[in-house]
Amino acid sequence: MKNSSNRPNSKCEVKITIGHDPNGKAIRKSFYGRSKREAKQKAEQFKIDNTYNESFDSNITFKQLCEECLNEREKAVRPTTLNTYKTTAAIFIKEFGDMKASLITRKMISNYIDKIAVNYSATYLRIIVSNISYIFNFGCQNEYITVNPCQNIRYKSAKPKKEKSVYTEEEADLIIEYCQKREDGISVDLMLGYGLTKSETLGIQYSDIDFENRIISIRRGVTYGKDGAVVDDPKNKHRRRDVAVSAKTIEHIRKFEDRNYTYLVHEPGHYDEPYNPSRWYYASYKVCMDAMKYHYQDEGITIPALNPHELRHSRASIYMNKGINIAAICAQLGWSDPKMLMTVYGHPDIDLLRKLLEIDDENEKEPAKSADSLS
Repeated sequence: MKNSSNRPNSKCEVKITIGHDPNGKAIRKSFYGRSKREAKQKAEQFKIDNTYNESFDSNITFKQLCEECLNEREKAVRPTTLNTYKTTAAIFIKEFGDMKASLITRKMISNYIDKIAVNYSATYLRIIVSNISYIFNFGCQNEYITVNPCQNIRYKSAKPKKEKSVYTEEEADLIIEYCQKREDGISVDLMLGYGLTKSETLGIQYSDIDFENRIISIRRGVTYGKDGAVVDDPKNKHRRRDVAVSAKTIEHIRKFEDRNYTYLVHEPGHYDEPYNPSRWYYASYKVCMDAMKYHYQDEGITIPALNPHELRHSRASIYMNKGINIAAICAQLGWSDPKMLMTVYGHPDIDLLRKLLEIDDENEKEPAKSADSLS
């Protein structure tokens, strides 16, 4: 007798166990397709959608899974990265903390992401899903669960996108001119003048400065941890670089140079410790930027006080609008991929583009005369 499943219009069947009855007997479910492969794909999708888990430890809660995973993760990642994992895990622990990890379904994950999407940008949602998926994968690898419910999750941020504010080249020049008169303006000089990040700026030591050749080497970063300032390697190998600075910036540094301190941007009285990023912002950066704002306000010039990361955005934007070689910009700011510059940090000056493209030029040619006017 011919196998009916091989007939052109018949269906192939795949059965999987989806649970057990009170007597321990397996409960089986059938899935059909035009081919065995199609039937298997439907079965696998069912597992994902329903987080089919014949758990090896069905009693472990999501919170316990997170704790075990992050304790293991602590050995392999930087403190700042670990903090990101802890922060994103905490978002899901609020919802699933006491629930058995084996009972969390893809549908639950998807619904919760839709619920919180209004609070987070698309970029941060991607980080959240990636980190939570890592935790569930850890559960699979350690045989606590059999399926990662974050697989094939689709999400979209519902939070309105906030555009970064940037300074024009003229504003940047005025700010740097003012800040170069102040010791607390050194960090502004470096971030706005050369696109350094806050972390990189706070990590600069006097030994990293080649005064003669006007070069500052980026060799570490300072971030904020639960116990205070954390000194670590640069974010990636491309962030480890030599930055060319001007003679004016070197002169600015020399004006307030104190080799009793290890770090260039330092907290008074703390000779060998990095500046706590939080204290630096309020005790140094904000004081300097507010003073700059009021200084120019008295002269009838309005310049807002932007946040530290917007200084980096401003410098990237200024470099781009000046037509500087993109490879040179990436080398100075520490990017391996020009795409980052073009899609995230580039803020093109529309008036400059209009001029370069000769759109609505002041010397626009007169419109061509119609045939009727020539007759």
